[in-house]
Amino acid sequence: MTTFGWIGVIVFTVGVVAMVVFDIVLARDRIIGNTFSQLARASVRHTYWLPFGLAALMGRWFHPVAGLETVVGSVWFSYLVFAVFAAILVLGLESLRRYRRVRTPAWVLVLAGFPLGTLLIPIGY
Repeated sequence: MTTFGWIGVIVFTVGVVAMVVFDIVLARDRIIGNTFSQLARASVRHTYWLPFGLAALMGRWFHPVAGLETVVGSVWFSYLVFAVFAAILVLGLESLRRYRRVRTPAWVLVLAGFPLGTLLIPIGY
């Protein structure tokens, strides 16, 4: 691994440890519902980006086929297609929730995000 890779690993590890320590500190105070995990669960009621984004990330990292390549060709074009589709899907559902009071279950976004992450941005690059 290169020096830049090791620096990235160290920064990532320090960041994760800091978040865990901060989460423990927040869990022990008198304010209820202010830890990262509690805020993430509560945010699903107010926005659709978290379940869709996590499902797309899972699709990117845990795709079932080894050596899978994107279905649209170029790497950057696949990122663009993914971003456009994600924006249309999530913003459309968000507008339905705000203006028509139609709630979409989070599992619908997970079912949409996982295959999109697998097909458009697989990790095999």
